[in-house]
Amino acid sequence: MHHLLVEEMKIFIQTCRGREKMATALAEQLPTAVFIKDIGHNPTRTWLRMMASAGDDGALFLEDDAVLCRNFEKLIYGVVDRHRESAINLFALKADRSDYYSGRHFCMAQCYWLPTGAAAALIEFAKTWQGHNDDHLIDWIIRDYLKTNKLSFWQEVPGLVDHRVGPSA
Repeated sequence: MHHLLVEEMKIFIQTCRGREKMATALAEQLPTAVFIKDIGHNPTRTWLRMMASAGDDGALFLEDDAVLCRNFEKLIYGVVDRHRESAINLFALKADRSDYYSGRHFCMAQCYWLPTGAAAALIEFAKTWQGHNDDHLIDWIIRDYLKTNKLSFWQEVPGLVDHRVGPSA
């Protein structure tokens, strides 16, 4: 198995105006990350641009209000190396152990890995998706994509990120 090297991992961070301090903190911790800035206060459109930036490659995606655990960079490569062919949720809210879970259980898209081809597939899925319209729209799209395609995801517990207190964009 080819081990993923630090310089090979694509990392994208979704951010918006008013959250520059959070984005700066992540940029210092993840200097190779590409920031996708919100235009017109439309997080879903920004998320779709972030997915398009990944192309067909596997990539790590974060929201700017993610707080990385100690040794994040070292830990993330091990987790992705072991489970790179699956979606991986790196924020643990409900799960009590690391394991594969049905896509219908995916929630909280603060930090997640998508395997090769998944970002492009999510863009196509989102074009016809008819679902919830609330603050967790991106969570619902990912969950419904996984569920519709009968895909599981790896849930890392404890999570490698936490969620900064305050409203999400």
